[in-house]
Amino acid sequence: MEMNKLANIPHETCVDGNNGFFFLKRTIEDTSLWAIFKEDGTQITPFIYHELRPYDYGYTVGEIDRKFIESKCYMSEHEEPVIGNALIYNKKDAYTNLVLCFIDELGTILNNSYYKAIGDITADGYRVMTAEYNVGRSGVDRRDGFLRPDGVLIVPQFGRIDHNYTDGRKKRVLVSEKVIRADSLDKIPREEYGTYVNCYGLIDTDGNWISKPKYHHLTEFKNGIAKFYQNYKENSYLFDWGYIDSKGTEYTATYVDGKVQMRDPDGILGPIEKPGDIIDIYDPIRFLFENGLYGYINSEGTVIVEPLYESAVYCFWNGLAFVKKDGLWGFINEEGTPVTDFKFDHAGFIAPGYAQGLIGDEMYLIGVQGIIAKKKKGYFGYRKKLTNHKTNETRYSCGFFPQMAFDKMYFYDSVEWLFIDEFDYQIQDKRPDFNSQFSAIREYPHRADFLIHHEPSDTYYFKTGNKYGVDIHGNKVVIADLKEIIEDIPTAKANNIYKNLQEIYRDKTIPAIWKELLAKGWTWKMPTRGNADSPFSKGVIIWDYKKEDVESFLGFFSKDYEAISKKLLYLANADGTGAEYYYFIVDENQPVENNPIVFIGTEGELDLVCSNLNEFLQLLSVDAEPMGTQPDDEELIIYFKDANDEESSYFENYIEWLLSKNIAPIIINEDTEEYGTAIIEKANQTYGESWNAFLETIIVM
Repeated sequence: MEMNKLANIPHETCVDGNNGFFFLKRTIEDTSLWAIFKEDGTQITPFIYHELRPYDYGYTVGEIDRKFIESKCYMSEHEEPVIGNALIYNKKDAYTNLVLCFIDELGTILNNSYYKAIGDITADGYRVMTAEYNVGRSGVDRRDGFLRPDGVLIVPQFGRIDHNYTDGRKKRVLVSEKVIRADSLDKIPREEYGTYVNCYGLIDTDGNWISKPKYHHLTEFKNGIAKFYQNYKENSYLFDWGYIDSKGTEYTATYVDGKVQMRDPDGILGPIEKPGDIIDIYDPIRFLFENGLYGYINSEGTVIVEPLYESAVYCFWNGLAFVKKDGLWGFINEEGTPVTDFKFDHAGFIAPGYAQGLIGDEMYLIGVQGIIAKKKKGYFGYRKKLTNHKTNETRYSCGFFPQMAFDKMYFYDSVEWLFIDEFDYQIQDKRPDFNSQFSAIREYPHRADFLIHHEPSDTYYFKTGNKYGVDIHGNKVVIADLKEIIEDIPTAKANNIYKNLQEIYRDKTIPAIWKELLAKGWTWKMPTRGNADSPFSKGVIIWDYKKEDVESFLGFFSKDYEAISKKLLYLANADGTGAEYYYFIVDENQPVENNPIVFIGTEGELDLVCSNLNEFLQLLSVDAEPMGTQPDDEELIIYFKDANDEESSYFENYIEWLLSKNIAPIIINEDTEEYGTAIIEKANQTYGESWNAFLETIIVM
């Protein structure tokens, strides 16, 4: 009977709004608007809401256009609101007229207040609302407040309010340990606590501060403890980690009675005693002791390696660590026993249990047994040559420092490993020399693409930059024996690629050597280093192009695809920007591969590259992107290459294949940075006049 009363009310949609309320939608002046009704048909609100959320804890959330709100008062324009006016907690010139509000079961707007945004209700019954203000030259000021489950409203007065997660992060709550994490609008003085972006602290459910809002970030609570970090005022790149309970008491890791424990400023043992109870730390891990030197502790807080070192890598990796003494690095095992002398200028990991040490220009390969091999002006498995812009020192990097990184803002124990290049650290002065085993620096992550591991052998082999490698015993091994075997792509896949390409070529024959390259498995492999778009040469990208792709590209130059495609025949893409290579057909009676090749860029570049396909394959051996020119430029296209640039992932496979075709690759050396000039100049001398004449016929759209 009750539902029949709703049916008699004109509407298009009816949804259950919980607690005996229903939301009806009606189109008014081409706009869909909602109203609230009781089950007995009593109308609680007019049709003015763009959205209504189900009732929960006595309130629904409604979205409304400001034109329906009478006697508006914008909080950004008044320090004190005018009593009786509708309070708009949003900018007067906001890009949208829509604001949100809380509506009780009588249809009344709570506090007659409207907000920029209201978040979804949390598992513990809280809703966070957000206001935005225009604030002079600084632009926009965001403020958060919240509605408690009992209907008490804490007006927006905090920079930001953060949620917590429970039940395996499946549920979101606002209150944890009876407190809420909030960011203050009042910034802490820089001279007191360093450079700040945020000023987080703890508030109670009445909105009162429990702890001073001085933390750059606060994590969620775990076992009664949250982690914070602050900037060092002496160095804004460094952070100081600590711990705080729900009463605002801070705790730090302190060495007492032979163990590392969590204690407050008065030396009282905290609710968490051992570092391993706070987080599943890597075991053992570095710790800075009161004598100002580093040692290593385990998760129980027991000292594993005595504090003897000026600096130390964050953790052991498969039984090996490197530490600094008297200004030089050495390597130790997990017993703390040195496996090398302290004589290395630089050190870094390159693999689990393996590292490099550098003395002058001699690179050493180090394992848990000590020095394995050395090489002058070379590297083992980690090829990265850098220049320090402060000292102009150029050298190979030894490898990287592994570090834990936490999601500092939210999750207490969200951990990932970062590999940070040791030379990058040196250049940026960001080496972590502060009292924390939980460092927060995230700059310069490096994916560890550093070794070749071959089954069924358990031996690691390290590249050396020459035609041989080194195994873990220091024995030279032939690189050819170490190469990954990559099968050609399946015949069915190759035939489909040929089919698509043949539609572009029409009655012309695809060059056999090009079909062979397209069938190689490494042509289609996902790149792991070098150019992220190309697996074997930065000078080309092989895609399974179709006729419509070519039509779309050439459509920018001519309306007549049939005509222009007789002169320009697609070869391959040149880079990730959309630039492409084409055969420039100067002689239709010759095989396609005997025609010159041109580069067409996305910024107006139109360049002759080479005279035929074989020369093009030679240019790809430079492993560099083409740098095209405009038609009115006097200079020609070039392939710019630094001898220290990282090779593409499968570049060696390409060079081996090229040699098998009796095509000589271009030799890279340190005396020049521009390659292929002879090939490019010859093509321009031979075909330049024809190419320029053709360009004059192109209709640019």
